Amino acid sequence: MLQKSKLSTLIILPLLALMLSATSCSVKPSNVDGNGNENLSQYDKEQIKDEEIAKFRKYIQDSLQESYAVTVKKNLNTDVDAVPYSAIDLVPAFRGCDQSLSKEEIEHCTSARIKNYVNSNFDTKGVEEFAQEGVNRVYVRFTISKEGRVKDVDARASHPKLSEEAKRVVYNLPKMQPGKHRGEVVSVLYSLPIIFEMK
Repeated sequence: MLQKSKLSTLIILPLLALMLSATSCSVKPSNVDGNGNENLSQYDKEQIKDEEIAKFRKYIQDSLQESYAVTVKKNLNTDVDAVPYSAIDLVPAFRGCDQSLSKEEIEHCTSARIKNYVNSNFDTKGVEEFAQEGVNRVYVRFTISKEGRVKDVDARASHPKLSEEAKRVVYNLPKMQPGKHRGEVVSVLYSLPIIFEMK
């Protein structure tokens, strides 16, 4: 999976460099008098440049999103239609978080309970020999499915054993009340940093 990610990066980076060099070329003015002199004001020039930059950024974002969706769908078997946690209408609710509360209250309750569960169940003693002295961070991404179960867990850490432990804990999260977006039950993307200190 890591090699495919590197391969995608190797393909995307030269493409980005090519696009950057193409857009850095000067824009030819459409207002040129008979002697070839520009009749564009500085404001017009800046406006054209801003528009070109905006078009380029949108193109890059669309290309990266499309590439990500294809990669995820092919290689990770992930639900590409999942909604990010921060953008969903009604966030998933952890057991004990009342869905009659406001979105912000449910979000706070669910986030706090997920963190408490992970902190209580992450075996720091079991990974002690693989952890660095001082603060260790494991970055975890996963999907809360339409059924409220955790799936597609991905973890990044300084050592594979730390990632494995994070995945083990997150996969064991209890079933939740699924999230809703635009009135429909949806899968939800969730990110979680796990931070612990070794002395």
